[in-house]
Amino acid sequence: MARSQLALALAALAALAAGLAVPARAQSGPAPRPQPATPAAPAVEAPRSALDRAVRHGRVLVAGQPSAADIGALRVRGIGRVVNLRTPEEMNNREVVPFDEAALLAGVNVDYVTIPIGGATQPYRPEALEAYAKALEGAQGDVLLHCATGVRASALQAAYEVKYMGRSPDEAMRALEPFGGWPLPLERLTGIELRVERRDAKPAGSR
Repeated sequence: MARSQLALALAALAALAAGLAVPARAQSGPAPRPQPATPAAPAVEAPRSALDRAVRHGRVLVAGQPSAADIGALRVRGIGRVVNLRTPEEMNNREVVPFDEAALLAGVNVDYVTIPIGGATQPYRPEALEAYAKALEGAQGDVLLHCATGVRASALQAAYEVKYMGRSPDEAMRALEPFGGWPLPLERLTGIELRVERRDAKPAGSR
């Protein structure tokens, strides 16, 4: 065999051997532990709007302070009038209410009535209930009755239902529960179930 042919044969054998060679083992040592999957961050539920938390009493929705977005959706929800019980001091404080509620309501063509209740200068009073009754009489569509959290608004609605709708005080007071107005602190502290009755109510069975 010629030297050139021998050299080619040796080169072919070397290439074949290289192709069949077993790869060297990886560096010895324990296999790396699988890393635990990073848990997904819990979903943050968007805060519910004042309208979503509102409690309906017939055509009246009792609620806390509506947001600017809530006001923009009033007409879609069939609300034609807003009755606001917050005081001017509250409404004029832009850290408390960062928008002009009256202007926004005018922009969506919703009537606006203010009956301030709060503090020493604007206590609960019969005149406030009379003004609320008149506001309901002239309203077109549903009415949104609100204060800051719904406490004052639910108390006014309860008074309206007792005086103008003939509900018993006990029934009306129990309707305040969604906003914390019932049970009364005395009932919570003692654990004794209470009833609220009119002092001038006739005894059962009397004529």
